Amino acid sequence: MNTENLKKLVHELTDLISIERKVVFIFIFTAALIKLIFWGLEIHYLSESQDLVFTRIDSNKKIEAERKIITNFKGNLFAFDPATVSYEELIELGFSDKVAHILINYRTKGGQFRDKSDVKKIYGVTPELYARIEPYIEISQRANTGFKHEFAKKATTTSSIDINLATKAEWKSLPGIGDYLSQKIVEKRNGLGAFVDIEQIGEIYKFPDSTFQKIRPFLTITKGTIKKININTANESELRQHPYILRWQADDILKNRPLYGLDDLYELKTYRDKTKNKFVGVYFEF
Repeated sequence: MNTENLKKLVHELTDLISIERKVVFIFIFTAALIKLIFWGLEIHYLSESQDLVFTRIDSNKKIEAERKIITNFKGNLFAFDPATVSYEELIELGFSDKVAHILINYRTKGGQFRDKSDVKKIYGVTPELYARIEPYIEISQRANTGFKHEFAKKATTTSSIDINLATKAEWKSLPGIGDYLSQKIVEKRNGLGAFVDIEQIGEIYKFPDSTFQKIRPFLTITKGTIKKININTANESELRQHPYILRWQADDILKNRPLYGLDDLYELKTYRDKTKNKFVGVYFEF
């Protein structure tokens, strides 16, 4: 074999080995990629299977816990109306002392139960407790009209009161007036010295106009000694404490005084609504 033929043979063998290497490399790479894909899928489905198992376990635990609550309940279940049920009966039904008091307090303040689901709104009534008592809840027609009946009953036994002399207890004797409104009415009267018009009672914050209109026939007024404040000489604290001067109104007055009369006051942005501020002139000096 001459030199030329030998070179040709070596070249052919070298090319063959290079091709085989490439084929082997491609095969190994493809096998590794397929293995990696299957490994990823295996991890994914294994994770989903575990999640499903744990979800079922948690669900079973929850169901078992609810069964234990029902099983361990030692009270008596009986039909009851949440508008009339007593504290003792609530305890017997499985209510805690705190939740029983909350329900009765809600009812005492005028809260109504128009539907079974309203019981769920009481703070402390758990889904488990409600599920247990729901079949025994009975909503009577009286539950929807009880507050109106109470209002009417209170109205028929109410005497007229003088808005400048009435105590908090006398205010509370009026239908629809509780601790909050009676306190606010007396506080405003003390700040003003005296009311000059029955309409001023309707200005009390959070006083429903419907309630005011119902008690209005029971209100009378006698002349009292009013307290006046000088808008131009009063200090910041005195301005802020006056019932007819809100915080931002005090800031407006301090920023723009001296004011020379009621017309100047009504020019201020915070006093432009004359309907809301129609009584201020009685109590302000300039």
